Amino acid sequence: QAVRSDEDRALAGGGGYSQGRAVVVVVEDLNSFATAADDLAYQVKQLFPKALRLGGLTIRGSSVSSGYDDAVSWRVPVFIDWISV
Repeated sequence: QAVRSDEDRALAGGGGYSQGRAVVVVVEDLNSFATAADDLAYQVKQLFPKALRLGGLTIRGSSVSSGYDDAVSWRVPVFIDWISV
């Protein structure tokens, strides 16, 4: 979800901007090794370093959250925060 804000004018180039968060969820079978999902989640995170520019978007940062199970799979969320001027 994108929201309008003027929180960090230096990052936005001095004007208004939109910002948001993308979520990538790495999913593995519940009975497989959780480390495989964790490793893949960290690989996804590394694809989105801070200040990476993708067209009109700039990545503000990315992070890996704690994994959790949903009774049939192991899930590890990766959060990717972005800004668009």
